[in-house]
Amino acid sequence: MRVGQNAALLARFFFLAAGTTLALYSAPSPAHSPDAAARGMGEKSQMLQSPSGARGLTVIELVVVVVIIMVVSSFGVPRLRDSIERAYVRDAFIYLSAVVDAQNSFKENHGVYAWSRAELVDLPKPPQGFAIGGFRPGTSGDLVGTWALEVKRRNAPIAYGSYSITFTERGYAPHRGSLTNHESIAPYTKH
Repeated sequence: MRVGQNAALLARFFFLAAGTTLALYSAPSPAHSPDAAARGMGEKSQMLQSPSGARGLTVIELVVVVVIIMVVSSFGVPRLRDSIERAYVRDAFIYLSAVVDAQNSFKENHGVYAWSRAELVDLPKPPQGFAIGGFRPGTSGDLVGTWALEVKRRNAPIAYGSYSITFTERGYAPHRGSLTNHESIAPYTKH
């Protein structure tokens, strides 16, 4: 089938589904001429029909349309889902990067890292869809030299399950969180 035939098929499907009659040409009907009654044309001839005389779609045509829609959606839905989830991850990274900057500023002023986010100033709004933990001591065992903060994804789609993102005083710590298990949404991996 050519592209034009596919488009005509889809147009017929939508017009018939809406309950309208599809007129493929707009020429005036001979039934509307003054001598229509003299030629024996009645009310039935006033309905417009397509030149080919087609009255609807066959079951095969409907199946083909449904299969085409399913194939197109099978490629689009996973990409859309990944794109939405990457947006959640991006928001978490933006928030956690701001926490790193705020913690470093706090340490410059006080000599130690903050114990809670409430002590930090100018933090952006926490990312939606994540549960944010508290600061934990990092590799030094106290908050004087190192810290770690983990966020866990809540209500993630089944394809991803719950995952976590961890940042330390140095930034993103991929070896500490479980985001690296999801290459399609994890930053710093090839998609």
